[in-house]
Amino acid sequence: MVKLTRGIKGQAIRSTTEPLTDFDLRLAVPSIFAVDAHESRSERFAPIATIEVLNGLRQEGFFPFFAVQSNSQDENKRDYTKHMLRLRQANNLHKEDSNEIILVNANDGTSSYQLLAGKFRFVCQNGLVMGDINNNIRIYHKGTNIISDVIESANSVLNKFEEIDYYEQKMRTWGLTRKEQSQYAFATMLSLYGADYDKVPYKPESLLLTRRYDDQDKDMWTTFNVVQENLIRGGVKGFNTETGRKNTTREVKSIDKNLAINSAVWTVAKVMTDNMPVLEY
Repeated sequence: MVKLTRGIKGQAIRSTTEPLTDFDLRLAVPSIFAVDAHESRSERFAPIATIEVLNGLRQEGFFPFFAVQSNSQDENKRDYTKHMLRLRQANNLHKEDSNEIILVNANDGTSSYQLLAGKFRFVCQNGLVMGDINNNIRIYHKGTNIISDVIESANSVLNKFEEIDYYEQKMRTWGLTRKEQSQYAFATMLSLYGADYDKVPYKPESLLLTRRYDDQDKDMWTTFNVVQENLIRGGVKGFNTETGRKNTTREVKSIDKNLAINSAVWTVAKVMTDNMPVLEY
């Protein structure tokens, strides 16, 4: 089933059964078909249509199941704006937890080609991005070998899945106390908001509220998934101390914010799993 959603900051399309076709992608992410650069770019900027890169990845056995494009206030940039694709290997299309490669690009100068590792949970249709977004693979719009560079980098991302699988198994075996769960939620919020933590209109414990029976387990992996989904999907209730009003968070539509949240929840979970620290607050 293919589902198209639209929001203030972007539009997205997702398939739960079969890879997205070019027709599907044109509905939500027309910027991946841009063959030239935005007029603001210099002659040194080497635009390569993301669809050309995607076709190269398809030949290597990677197929798109999710795509999102950011909107732009500048109408002239809308056909060049930032977009993100999530791709699975042919032998990994319908598994319960499917490894994915995430590709980010833009032809308006707001992004280089970026590749990250991820995992897709069919139980909640929730995409997890694993890794530090500051250390992902970047390929800049220069030179003549961009497509081959991206494909080579995509294959190198596959090596990260061994590490992801290692931490997943380790997290599944670590049962958390309620205090440890709260410490993880707090550490994630601190990583995301830093000095502005006090301005967040909800408590860390609000991120631990589960949305389905399958997420009642108290292990680190389940807790990590619950916190990530609450941060991305929104619906977390709190109280705005500045306005005195009740507050409910909204679903994250921004590509950059989505990646930042995913990076934070994964990095904190990974550090805690390595060190099992006692975080007092």
